[in-house]
Parts: sequence; C-alpha cells; structure tokens
Amino acid sequence: MEDLKWNALTWGIEKAILDAIHDQPFIPDSFGPKLSAAVTEVIDEVHTRSRQNAVGMSGYSTQAVHMRLARKHECNPTTWPPAPRIFSKRRCWVNIQPWCWVWHFLQLLRARALYAIWPADRDFSYAIFREKWMLVWFALLLCPYGVSTCVWGLLALFVLVGTRDEFQMLQYPATLRSFNFVMRGVLTVLRDYVRFYACISHDTCHQVQHATTLSMLVNRGYLAEFVLCWIMFAKYKWLRRRPGKTKDVYTVMPETDRAVTRLLFWDIGVLLLCMGLFTCELLFDIQDLNPFDLHDADMFWTEVRRNLMWIIGLHDLPNYSSDPAHLVRSRVMLDFMVTVVSLLSAPWLLFLLGGKVFHQMVATGYDQSGAVRLKLTPAEMKHKWEEEKVRSQKTEDVESGKTRKRSVLSPQ
Repeated sequence: MEDLKWNALTWGIEKAILDAIHDQPFIPDSFGPKLSAAVTEVIDEVHTRSRQNAVGMSGYSTQAVHMRLARKHECNPTTWPPAPRIFSKRRCWVNIQPWCWVWHFLQLLRARALYAIWPADRDFSYAIFREKWMLVWFALLLCPYGVSTCVWGLLALFVLVGTRDEFQMLQYPATLRSFNFVMRGVLTVLRDYVRFYACISHDTCHQVQHATTLSMLVNRGYLAEFVLCWIMFAKYKWLRRRPGKTKDVYTVMPETDRAVTRLLFWDIGVLLLCMGLFTCELLFDIQDLNPFDLHDADMFWTEVRRNLMWIIGLHDLPNYSSDPAHLVRSRVMLDFMVTVVSLLSAPWLLFLLGGKVFHQMVATGYDQSGAVRLKLTPAEMKHKWEEEKVRSQKTEDVESGKTRKRSVLSPQ
C-alpha cells in the first residue's frame, strides 16, 4: 500500500515537472529533452533508494531481520546503561592518582556532551520539558567570542577519540556545516545589511568597524575545524573497509557512497578555492603587489606562501605599508572569506534533511554513558519511556515496602 502511494506521488510530481518543461516556449529544443531526462533520473534514483530502505527494514533478508532484532533489543530499558557518576561508591578516591581524576572527568564530560547533542533515545522536546541541563550545551554552541568554536572543537575530539561508527563520522561535519551556514553565513549577511542600513541612515559610514583580534582568532579556529572534519572523513573511509566486529553499531551501508564522497570533495574544494581566491585578493589588491616587479618566480611563490600562512594564522602579515588601512582590509577580507565558505556549506543540509534517502545509512546516537546506539524512532522512544516509568514505579514500590517493613520491625 505504501509503495502504491509513493508511486502515485512520484508520478504526479514527475508529470507536473515534465509538463512544465514541455509547455515552456523559451527553452531550446536541444536543452528540453536533456532537462527532462535529468529530472526523470533524479526521481528514479530517489524512488530506488526509498525502496531499498523499505526492503531493508521490512523484508526478510539477513540485514532486515538483523536490524529488526537490534531495534527490538534497543527498546528494552535494561540494556541502556546509566549516566556515569562523579563520585563512585566502589572507588576510594583518596588513593587515586590525580590523572585518574582528570580522565574520569573527561569521560563524564564526553558522555554528557554527546548525549545532550545527539541522544539516541531522546529528542529536543526531552531537553525542553524534562532535562534542562541539556539546553546548556546548546547555549554554549550559540555563545559568541569564540566559546562556540571551542565547544565545537571539543565535540570533535570527543567524537574522534571514542567513536567507531560511520554515521557519526558524518553526523558531526553535517551538523557543524549546517550550523555555520545558518549562523556564520545567512545571519552574518543579514547582520551586515542591518549595519549598512544603519550606516547610511545615520551618516556614519566613515566609521569603519573592522575585525578585532578576537574575531581573527575565532576565524582561525573556524579554519582549524576543517582539519578535524577531514580527519573524520578519513576515519569514515577507514571504517567502511573494516569488518563489522570493529564497529560500535551494526549499520546497513550501500555498495557505493557516491553522494557522501561528493560532499567530501565539495567541502575540500570550497575551502581550497576560497583560500586561493582571497590570497590573490590579498596579494594583488590589498598589498598592491605587481608580479612583474619581482626578480624571479621563487620570490612570487614565497609571497603566496606567506599570505597563505597568514590566513591560517601561522605567519604575520607580510609586505603591508605603514598605512593601517591595509591591515584593516586584510582582517575584513578574512572575515568575508569565512562568510563565503559558510554560505557554500549549504549542500550539507541534504545530509540532515534528506535522511536515509540521501545517505542510505542507519541513524545512530549516544546513550548516557557516551556509547553509540541505534537512533530510536518517536514510537520506539515512547515505548521505551513508558517501560522506564513502569520500572521506576516498581522500584519505588519495592523501596517503600522495605521502608515500611523496617519501621514495623524497629523497636519503639
């Protein structure tokens, strides 16, 4: 029945698009058939991927049966470990070395952070109505003055060190890039337009608000996050080639991951292209460097290397005059480059919004101990939550019964 509904929906969408292309009088005759073939190919690919997901979840193949058993196991609350405690009754913390305290604190911090951002058995409404402490991590991700950059870097280290799951190796970059697209891309452009309107309204355009030293450090931290994401890409490729026993969760994967690989190359190409273009801007416009005035090619490439090193924060700005406007323009240029790179991160929204139709992977999350688990559906979350309330009520009844028994047996 679901297949028939999907066929009717896709047929209606495809027919509407093809009719619109056919009725357009200004499209060239050589371009119309190609566009129609491309639309048909995309819709067929979406239909094929949706059928693969449906068969993988409801069929009788080994993968489908394995996945249903795994999901049934995940709905049992007894299989979910509790959150780690700050002080354990089984340990004598007086005789433990200081580095053990640090290691235990980092484990606790990792478990709390990953469970707050990507919980496997909860959603965002749980943080709003049940556990308010989870909202603290979301607030930290929105904090300015470099706090957000530091928290994202800390999350990247937590995901890299203790996780062996393909989906999580892509979940972090997709979330970070989508966050940057909205916060450092779209909202930054809107903020600058508001500033420009206020500038021309109050005749204060001569007062230039250039990037500060703190914003420069934040921009360098933003570029450093690319390196952490690329390390995750490498670990993702490594996990794909490993047997299932070395992974945290059984994850159904397709034979090819062309869409994900294209996203990886897009991410790398965007940064390298923007760094190259803005390096040319820094050399030929801001510093007013004429390559024909240089004595040899080695001197030119030396200047290029120095400017690239300045962009990533490993070298001082070379060859700018005593005019401070050159330094101001260089800092504004770096801020503008970060905005452009953030806006070009829009394709990563397909990973979050497209779901399994795009990445063909089983979604995972984290439990309260920081381990990777299968991401439960809303119905499975409700079933698990009701089971937890029943078990909690039984535990309270047993404890209250023991308390009444002690009160009766105790001497008056």
